[in-house]
This record gives sequence, C-alpha cells and structure tokens, in this order.
Amino acid sequence: MPTYQVTSTDTFSKYNSTMDNRDDRPPTYDGHRNGRTRTHKRQQSISQLHLSDEDYIDRVKWSNKAEYIFTIIGFSVGIGNLVRIPYLVAQNGGAAFFVPYCITFLFVGMPLLYMESSLGQFSRLSHPKVWRCAPVSSGVGLAVIIVTIMKSISLSLTMTYSIIYFSTSFYGVSEPKMPWMTCAPWWSEGKECTDRNFSLPRCPQDSLGWTNCSDVSTYSTDMFWKSYVLTLGKGLDTFGYVGDWSYYLPLALLGAWTCIFLFICKGVRSMGKVAYVSTLLPYCVLTAILVRAATLPGAIQGLNHYFLPDWEKLLDPFVWKVSVEELLYNLGISWGAYIALGSYNRFGNKVHMDTVAFSIVHLATTVLYCCVVFTVLGVINEQASSVEEGLTLTSLSYEGEYYHYSTPSIFIAFAESLSLLPRAWIWCALYFFMVFILTMNASSALVETICTALYDSLPKLRIHKSKLSLCVCISIYLLALPMVSANGAYIHHLMDEYGIKLPIIWVGLWQVVSVMWIYGYRNFSEDISLMVGSEPNWFWKICWIFIAPATLLTILISSLVPTVWKWPTYNQVEYEEWGHWIGYVLAAISAAQVPLWAVIMILAYCCKRKMLGAVHPTTSWGPGDPKVRRSVLEEEAGIHTRPHSGYREAYQEPQTINAYDEND
Repeated sequence: MPTYQVTSTDTFSKYNSTMDNRDDRPPTYDGHRNGRTRTHKRQQSISQLHLSDEDYIDRVKWSNKAEYIFTIIGFSVGIGNLVRIPYLVAQNGGAAFFVPYCITFLFVGMPLLYMESSLGQFSRLSHPKVWRCAPVSSGVGLAVIIVTIMKSISLSLTMTYSIIYFSTSFYGVSEPKMPWMTCAPWWSEGKECTDRNFSLPRCPQDSLGWTNCSDVSTYSTDMFWKSYVLTLGKGLDTFGYVGDWSYYLPLALLGAWTCIFLFICKGVRSMGKVAYVSTLLPYCVLTAILVRAATLPGAIQGLNHYFLPDWEKLLDPFVWKVSVEELLYNLGISWGAYIALGSYNRFGNKVHMDTVAFSIVHLATTVLYCCVVFTVLGVINEQASSVEEGLTLTSLSYEGEYYHYSTPSIFIAFAESLSLLPRAWIWCALYFFMVFILTMNASSALVETICTALYDSLPKLRIHKSKLSLCVCISIYLLALPMVSANGAYIHHLMDEYGIKLPIIWVGLWQVVSVMWIYGYRNFSEDISLMVGSEPNWFWKICWIFIAPATLLTILISSLVPTVWKWPTYNQVEYEEWGHWIGYVLAAISAAQVPLWAVIMILAYCCKRKMLGAVHPTTSWGPGDPKVRRSVLEEEAGIHTRPHSGYREAYQEPQTINAYDEND
C-alpha cells in the first residue's frame, strides 16, 4: 500500500501551485504504472474540475458490513430460488441440473457480480452517473432504471397476492379445510368449481362422458387463484379497457408499497437495520417447514427425485441455455442493485471476498430451497398416488402453461401442498408471510436503486430522502394499479415477457462490453487495485473480456430465433395484434436507450471537436472517496502529502497517511 510522507509546513502551498500548473493529464492510476502506459486519457485533469467534497462526503455508508451483507443476500436470494429452480431441477435431470448452473455461475454469474459491486464501490455512484467512465454508454444506465421500475411493479404484485393468501389462511382456524381447497360460497358463488381433494382421479384430456373424475381446470385451488385473487377477466379484447377492480386488491397493493416505503424511508440506514430480520426470517421458516415435512410419509421419495441425477440431460443444449437464463434472472444481474448498494460501501472494502461469500451463500440457499420444495411435494405425492396412478413430482410442480416461470406456481402448487400438512393454516400463514418478506427484500433493493439514481442526478434531493422515497413509492403504486384490475394479469404477463426478460439480457451485454471493452479491463483492474491493494487475477479478466459477453450474446441471439421465440399467451388466451405492439413498445422503451444515447453522446462530442471523448472517461470520473481522490492527484504531481481543506494544522508534524484506510 502506498503511503504519503509529510515533511514541511509549506506543503499546502506547494500542492496548490503544482495543481494549477501541471500538464493536462489523468491521475496516476490511469497513467504510468508498473512500466505500462495507459491508453484511456481524460479530456483534462481531474484537478481542473472544481468538485466540492460535498458531492462525495455527503454519501452515507452502511453502519457496518453485516448490514450490507444481509441486504445483498436478501436481494439475491429470493423467489427464484424457491420456485423456478426447483421446477427446472424437476424438469432437467434432478441434481444434474446443478452442473450447468454451477458452471455458468462460476464463469458468468460471479464475474458479473464482482464487476457491478466493484464499479459502485469505486465510484460511489449508481446508474446512470456511473457511466462517466464511458459516456457513450450513458443509455445503459437509463435502460437499467426503466427495467428496474418494471421489475419493481412485478414484485409488488407478488407481495399483493401473498397478502391475500396470508390473510385467508386464517380461515383454517375455524374451518376444517383451507379456503382454496374447497369451493366456499363467499368466493366461488356463481362459478364452476370442484373441491380440490384426492378422492377422485384427474380427468384425462379427452374427458367427454367421464363422470367419476375431477376436472383440473375447475379445481378449487386454480379457481381461487383466478377468480378471487386475480379476478381474472376474459382478456385484452378492447384497447384501453382494463376491467373492474375488486376493493381488496388495490388495498393489498397499497399495503405492499407501504411496507416498501417503511423499509427504505431512511435509505440504507433503515434497510440495513431491517435486513437483519427480513433476511434471516425466511431461513427459519423454511427450516421449520423442512423439519416438519421430513417427518411425514413421502419425504424420502421427494428427496430421491431431487438428488438422483439424470446425466443424459447434460447432453441437451436446451438445459445449458435455461441454466444461464435462470442464473441471470435469479441472481439479479443487470438490475443495478449491486452497483447502487455497493456505492454505500467504504472505499477499501474487500469486494472480491464479498463476491465469493455471496456466491457460496446463494448456492447453499438454492440447495436448501430445493430440499424444502421436493420434501413437501414428496408428501403430497404420497397422498395422491393411491388414487392418481402415475402421478409424479414433475406433474405436481407444473399443471398448465401459466405455471412456468410465473407467479401462480408460488401460490397454487405450494398452497395445495402445504394444505395437506397437519395444522395446515399455520404452515400456510408462515409460508406466505415468508414469500412476502422474500419479495419485499428484492423490491426494496430495486426501489432504493431508483432513489439512489435520483440522489446522484440531483444531489440536493439527498436531504429529502424520506420525501423522495415516498414520491417514488406512490408513483410506482399508481403505475401498478392497472395490473390489479380484472385484466391486469394479462398486462402483467405482457410486461414481464416483453419489457423485462428480453431487455435485461441486452442491457447486461452492453454493460459488460462498456466496462471491459470501452472503459478498458486494464483501467478497471487498476481501479480495483486502488481499492483492495491488488489487481484481479487472469481468471476474472478472461471471464470479463470473453466468456461473459460471449455467453450473453449467445443467449440474446438464441432468444430471438424464430424457432425458439414463442408469442406470449396467458391462461390459454392469445393477445390481439395491438397487444403485441404494446409489448414491442415496452421493450423498446428500455432497449432503445442504449443506441439512442450512444448517438447523442457521439454527436455532442463531435460538436466539441472531441469525438473520441465519447469513449474516454470524463473529467469527473475517479475514486468516489475524496481523500483517496486527493491522494491519487498528489501521487501524480510528485507531492508526498495529502492535504485536506480545513486541516492545515494537521501537517505541522511529519506523518504517514494510508490511502486505503477503511476508517476514512
């Protein structure tokens, strides 16, 4: 670690004169070091830009590292681990699915997580201001914020549904069955409905003339979801008409956003405190469910289905493609949260060690969640197999096209499974409360990402954090209101398919290309070295430069191939042509920001006769910590000191100052 020796009392005047008269060149960390000459040059020296310390010192930090760790774990370990991965495991070879998942996690997930966390910690900025390192990529930041807003809406809807299921779980206190297991008049009146029980086998697809069977489409579990929770209409058949609202859905949505606001009202200070409980509570609930389910018949059968691998599935390219897509979607890469939350770290935080720790926790939690899911499904399979010959765990985890990768599987399949446990209302209430907490962790991190972007764009808003958080929550609540209407589920599915899934891969690709190929992997490595004292090894660099971009590009192209792409439908209802055009607009709102702002920035720099400036760091790019920033400038100027405004007296005696002091 470099140190700076103070030897005289006139150092301050020497510093000022040197800073005013030196050549137009960037700081040392971007100049000559270890015999190499850097290629990225700023348009003028950082010292010539009159930056006040207020822009950097005013940024709050996590009270301690534990708060940051718990918040990141709460964000990265969410609903995807609980629902999507167990389903993919059941469909793609059991434990064999973890082979491609872990490989892609090692070569794509971990490097991108490391890159995003480091970028935020170094600059103490969030999207879109972090792209001062490569102005031509400014559109990436705007695209991330737009996609993050859409994802926040989607998560808040999951919170809304969990509130409804949680509240109705208490009907089981006085009733012999859970409300979704029987066609109770208070929600099923006037609807074709069949009690969900295992006394009758399921009707086959060609069920005409069958009487001693039950129709899956009219099961009370499905009807409760579609008729009571969603109040599902016939579809988007009229442009501009979203249907009616049931009073309890907007109220539940309001309750969800009220909790999100209370979570983030004080920024990372309040998030960090709540994270101690909100992150650990799901582990306690899942462990309790696992222990209870393991004592019931069928649990071993479920675990066997999970742990016994089908190695032939590894020869299927589709399994590898799905593992990469699920990793990006589940880990939260390219949502901007890692950059925003990392920007509140201390400059010398060992971000590379955090990355490894988060990765281990994520994988371990995924294994735990799968154990819980397959144990519970094994129990229901044991009770169902006596009357439903040939029933498998795969069929229990997937009953209809709208279960795949979507919210219903969280509620229908698991509500049905937990309802078979003794004292079912307790386990159902705990489970849906856990779903609410898991979703709140992720949605709160995304909303904080949006707020942080506003703080960085308009620094004066920092003193009004609570008011700004309230305005953001109210705005997104109003945007989400149409999606709790009768046809809201169709709008939600359209937004999810067009506005989120495709653009996030596009944004992730340009994010890694911008940092590693435009800003430069060498510059980025030097930045990390300035924080942790050593550059990343070649494993990280190879993943950043080649493997991650190539993987994202392959997934993006394969997703757009006509033989792979399928027109979205919901509840077996096809969208009108104008519905797909709305989807195109939702995708273009975010995806088009990247080329649009690239052209704007190139034209802007061309007008200044500095076209290459669009691909060079701006004068304001550099370490976010003001003390480290000064140290870099002093090292370049050949001055062995690091004077601080208002601290002239501190330099009366020789002293050593460490640029990497985490207590700064």
